[in-house]
Amino acid sequence: MNDLEQRVAAIEDRQALTDLLSAYCRTLDEADHAGLRACVTDDLHAEHGDMIPPIDGGDAFVAVVQHAPPSIQRWQHYVSNVEVSIDGDTATMCAFLHAWHEVDLGAGYQLVPAGGRYEIDAVRTPAGWRIKRLVVHHTWEPPEIAKIYAGAG
Repeated sequence: MNDLEQRVAAIEDRQALTDLLSAYCRTLDEADHAGLRACVTDDLHAEHGDMIPPIDGGDAFVAVVQHAPPSIQRWQHYVSNVEVSIDGDTATMCAFLHAWHEVDLGAGYQLVPAGGRYEIDAVRTPAGWRIKRLVVHHTWEPPEIAKIYAGAG
């Protein structure tokens, strides 16, 4: 591969990884469980801080998402400040996260925000880039979010 081809390939990989992160958020928000499963590897490792125990496996991850606390009507995730570092067939990403949760706190539904950072390891597969490791670092969240997850167990 000549220099130009290498540079174009790097740009394509960076865009594919950014698209993967966007697809992850969209499929999560739209409850597209098959689409969400397609974003992650079979051996995914996911951590979401103290809210839920670590999850190992792509199918297990989707099962946890499918059984989110019933008081959460819906959520919407926004990512920004995406940093991508590629090393051959592996990549790391870091992105800020702002999520809105529509939750029933006993007095009807209300919007509850939370913020943090995604730390992601991805791998190139025959089907394209997939998330192999997903860690959510919670920077800020109101106490209602922790209460919702504590009551779900």
